[in-house]
Parts: sequence; C-alpha cells; structure tokens
Amino acid sequence: MSSDIEHRRNLLDSARTAGTLLLLIPVSTVIALIYFPGYDARPEYFAPYYSNIVEAGNGYLVSLMLLLGVAVLLLVLVLALRRAPGAKDSGGMLVVTAGLTASAIGFGLAALLGIPVWLWGRQVTDGSLTMSEAASKSEAWASASQTLILLVGLGGLGLALTVLGFVAYRSGWTPPVVFWTTIVVVAGVVIVGFAMTLFWFALGIPPILWTLMIGLSLLVLGTYPSDESDATS
Repeated sequence: MSSDIEHRRNLLDSARTAGTLLLLIPVSTVIALIYFPGYDARPEYFAPYYSNIVEAGNGYLVSLMLLLGVAVLLLVLVLALRRAPGAKDSGGMLVVTAGLTASAIGFGLAALLGIPVWLWGRQVTDGSLTMSEAASKSEAWASASQTLILLVGLGGLGLALTVLGFVAYRSGWTPPVVFWTTIVVVAGVVIVGFAMTLFWFALGIPPILWTLMIGLSLLVLGTYPSDESDATS
C-alpha cells in the first residue's frame, strides 16, 4: 500500500505528468463540447432550440460525462503543478491554481446540472413528456449549465493557461524561442480571425497553441529545471 502511494506521489512530482495532463485537457474539452447540444438558454429563445437537446440523445450524456472527466483532470493538474519547485511561493502559480480549480468546479457543476435536462429529454423521446413540458422544466437548468461552461469552465481555464504560459517562460520550463514564436503565431491567429470575422478561430485556436507550448515543453524537458540544479548541488 505504501509503495502504491509513493508511486502516485512520484507521478504527481513529474513534469511529464503535468505536460501530459496539459495536452489531454484541451482535447477532452473540445470533444465534450462537440457532443454538447447547441442551444440559446435565454428564456425568449430557449423553447425553439430545445429540440436540439432531445435530438442529441445519449450524445448529450456523453458530453456531460466527458465534462466530469475534464473536471477530474483539472484537479489532478492542480495537484501536479503545486508540486513544481517554488510553486507554493509563486503568486502567478496561485492564480493558475485558482483558475484551474474554478474551471474544474464550473465544468463539474455544469455536467451535474445537465443530467436532469438529459433525463427530461429522454422522457420526451419515450412519450412521457411533451416537448413544451420538458422545455419548461429544463430551461433554468440548461441555462445554468451553459453559463457555467462558458464563464467559469472556459473562463477559468483560459485565465489559468494564460498565466501558466508566462510562469512556464519565467521558470525556464519553456525555451524562449518557443515562447516568443508561440506569442507571434497566437497574435497572428487572433488578428486574422477577427479580420475575417472567424471568431471561433480567433478565440479557439490560441488556447490550444498555448497549451501545446507548455505541455510539449514539459514533456520534452522531462523534469523541472530547478530539479536538475538541486540534484547537482
């Protein structure tokens, strides 16, 4: 038992664990949101969009389960990053921890609030509820779920990853040439995206590039720079 606990601690101490989690989280989030049905949760628009939730069927449940999985991955990432050298004394890492934790709570609550909405959708399919009855029941729950995903889940994740990128650069986790190249590419994507009114491109691609920068750097590095200096001193 003690050896298993020690093995888990060693995994959390590894820079490669943090890097792997940073690569898994955006992929899992994107897949979850692909399955998540599109709807306008505002009261005056929700009813016409509710059929999207019913038509999504079990895909909606898959999305909710994936969001719960993302929440778990985020919490494990928090534990891993808090074990990085100097993390507990870093103001930037405190912001990262707060952002990732808020994101995990947002995704987790959004998934839980979506479960009754999915169940009512199933009842429409089997004929025990009408579309209008289920839409009325679901409106507040679906609105809260979507709001949590957008503002808390994605908002907290975006803030945390932005700050983590600069922490990674200042801590030597990411080579300067990789950091500045990513900055230039991200700026170009944002400018081109907004110029062409491709807002999903301008807002969605930069976080993925940013996460790739940090995650791949940690995977290649294999260990935190101060670990190496500590080992040789």
